[in-house]
Amino acid sequence: MDPQGVLTAFVLAEAASEERPIGDALLEPPTATKSTWLTKGSQEELSWERHWLEDYEALVAATPKNNSRRACSKAERRWASGKRQIIEGVISQLKDFYGLEDHRAKKLDGLLRRLAAKIAAYTVCQRINNSLGRPLRHLADLLV
Repeated sequence: MDPQGVLTAFVLAEAASEERPIGDALLEPPTATKSTWLTKGSQEELSWERHWLEDYEALVAATPKNNSRRACSKAERRWASGKRQIIEGVISQLKDFYGLEDHRAKKLDGLLRRLAAKIAAYTVCQRINNSLGRPLRHLADLLV
């Protein structure tokens, strides 16, 4: 999603999947070319960050944990934490308001349709908020 919380792409994967290879699917052109992304950080991120930069021209900034040896100032961690809160807030809204986890689909094509419909509904509500001059992610009172 972008810095304002607008969903720009999503990938469907098994719950226990390794996240980094899935990142390749999100970074396929034209989505990521010459773009910047923020992700959770860890020591093994360095090789993936290099891969994404060299292969996709996408700068993926992994925020290191507090006990990491990677250099990251307190201000940079605070900035990244604010961006992560936006991401977590959008995921929470999709789960709570749109029942993203309660899809009740029996087949993959039904699941894909339902996920696309829920994400489209979320996006429509953001567009309505934008047209009314409201913050994009203020959905609770918009839906009531």
